[in-house]
Amino acid sequence: MKILIVSFYYPPDFGAGAFRAAALVRALDEQLPANAEIEVLTTVPHRYPGHVPDAPPIETQGRLKILRFALPSVKSGRCGLMLSYARFARSCNRHARGNPPDLVVATASRLFPAVIGARIAKRANRPLYLDIRDLFAANFCELHPGVHWAAVRGVLARLEARTLGQAARISVVSPAFVERLAPMGVRDRCRVFPNGIDDEFSPANPGVRASESHSAANSLRVTYAGNIGQGQALEAIIPQLAQRLGERVQFRIYGEGRRRDALEREICALGLKNVEIHAPVPRSTLPTIYQQADVLFLHLSPAPALQATIPSKLFEYAASGRPIWAGVSGISAGLLHSEVANSAVFPPGDVDAATKVLGRLAHESTPRSAFIKRYNRRTIMNAMAEDIVSLLM
Repeated sequence: MKILIVSFYYPPDFGAGAFRAAALVRALDEQLPANAEIEVLTTVPHRYPGHVPDAPPIETQGRLKILRFALPSVKSGRCGLMLSYARFARSCNRHARGNPPDLVVATASRLFPAVIGARIAKRANRPLYLDIRDLFAANFCELHPGVHWAAVRGVLARLEARTLGQAARISVVSPAFVERLAPMGVRDRCRVFPNGIDDEFSPANPGVRASESHSAANSLRVTYAGNIGQGQALEAIIPQLAQRLGERVQFRIYGEGRRRDALEREICALGLKNVEIHAPVPRSTLPTIYQQADVLFLHLSPAPALQATIPSKLFEYAASGRPIWAGVSGISAGLLHSEVANSAVFPPGDVDAATKVLGRLAHESTPRSAFIKRYNRRTIMNAMAEDIVSLLM
């Protein structure tokens, strides 16, 4: 018996998708029968070109085998990404053709890794389990409304519908996704397994130490750590907030992404001295960075599709106990309001509202034990692994 997992990112690469895939593999390893094998098809680490950790092309850990395929050396952007997906698809299909699995699991924030998994499953005539971490077609349509994108939007919508329609079961990270996918007739096959909190971010971890309360005489240390992309729209909010608040705040940003250059240009144009941008850091150091902050910052683009999204960063932030300052809407705003004490929410991109709610935060650590227990990653992935294994029984 063999389960094949397709994931465009996998540790030691960075990103929510990589960490979720690894947690799922651990849970499957604990639940599968002794004669089962797990094979992961992924890529050589490439999330951030300037920060590429070493990883062997083939790695074996007991019954787990990880195959990392090299991608073409191309510049970032849509064309480069499509070439990377094409190379990854060719490598995955070539490998799977001679090694048919009993079940295919594809985990994807963008559509194409899911399409790759669907093609492998169809050729092998085996069930497909999809783990959908974003509404790719909906996001694309909202971010590219022009007439000249109409044909691409149509192709993506049909491709997404066909891929989801093939799946025996669909895991989604947000309950709002179920409603968005309902018109495709897949509601009864959807399961909700949200992102969660890994052990290294738990207050029970000896390496996590609570930060001291902020001294009113100093600038507020406001930290963001994560992707700097179109979905986060940091360039549309952080420079304006830094300019408005002046010496009251010191932004520290850790990350990389396609919109980092735009963010840096805006900071430079405004002559800001209270915004620092640092390279991505190893995940093991994030708990310390969070504890050194007075406030943790989160922001999502106001695009309607993102109102259904709960960013994985929210769970890490909440586990830290630190105050959270979040420009989010939809289900993320509701979750913060109802389950995360000492969080301040403002509409995305609204500088006036952001400035107003900042004063509502208490600059101290706040225990959130109920939230941490509910969204423990190990518990969530164990339930998801059980759902996957049920397709083999």
